Amino acid sequence: MARSFSIGPAQIVALFMTCIFYGILLVTTGHCLNVLLLKKTGKTGAHRLALVVTIYMFAVASNDTALCLVHVLDAFAYYTGPGGAEGELSHVSSWINVVKLVNYLLQTTVGDLILVCTHSAFKHSPCQ
Repeated sequence: MARSFSIGPAQIVALFMTCIFYGILLVTTGHCLNVLLLKKTGKTGAHRLALVVTIYMFAVASNDTALCLVHVLDAFAYYTGPGGAEGELSHVSSWINVVKLVNYLLQTTVGDLILVCTHSAFKHSPCQ
């Protein structure tokens, strides 16, 4: 008989995976900031844009990780209403789910814009 993978265990697995990927993000952001702030390179507009986007993406990812923790704590530690943790986690219109969706949309939009802008900037470079 197959076990069901309900929303409660799925949220705990999501928090675990989020923490692993957040650790990778911390290391990557540290290396990126090292290059952007400490290396002796020309401080161009693209350089400043990369620094702002790096800090912005890190802030949004930190917010998303914190919201994931708050959501799991609300469901498993503090919620005492009907349905237990499963009932709390199944409210898809809760403010945490809405903010997490906005975080996702903001990060993908900014990431795509940076890819398009850098592609357009380097399209006419002499390196091609």
